[in-house]
Amino acid sequence: MRMTCPDCAARYEIPPDLAARLPARLRCARCGAEWHQDAPAIQPPEPAVPAETVPENAPEPAAEPAVGLMPAGVVGIPPSPAIGTPPVAVAAVPPEPISPASPVSARRIAVAPAPETVRLLWLASIGVLVVLIALAIGFRGAIIHAWPPSLRLYRALGLAR
Repeated sequence: MRMTCPDCAARYEIPPDLAARLPARLRCARCGAEWHQDAPAIQPPEPAVPAETVPENAPEPAAEPAVGLMPAGVVGIPPSPAIGTPPVAVAAVPPEPISPASPVSARRIAVAPAPETVRLLWLASIGVLVVLIALAIGFRGAIIHAWPPSLRLYRALGLAR
């Protein structure tokens, strides 16, 4: 199956076993564009060329370069144009499901903090803000001297000296 990047027109040859995994999200290794590729329409198989029509001395056709597919989370490294190798197509592969009996999934259960703890954290946060505001008001002269643009804020709040 052949496909083309919609952004940079890079052409890719996808082997039949990987084309069977479509539809998938693909990423162009040349420009990094991502697109959704639908499954190909079922095409009738091409008729085989009879062996008698191919001359014995005919040169073998040039093999198309293999294109590797990687999961969408892996960024393909585009090859150097001087080498002449085609870019690598990247297809999304669905992750393997985690079994419910897995010990890893049991350790990932989050425990909500107790309501008293949440209340204490809110009070501590509010206390820190009150202290910071009191310091900003109490040391406004030093703050204005160290950072002159803060004078506009203090004037707007009616706290300038």
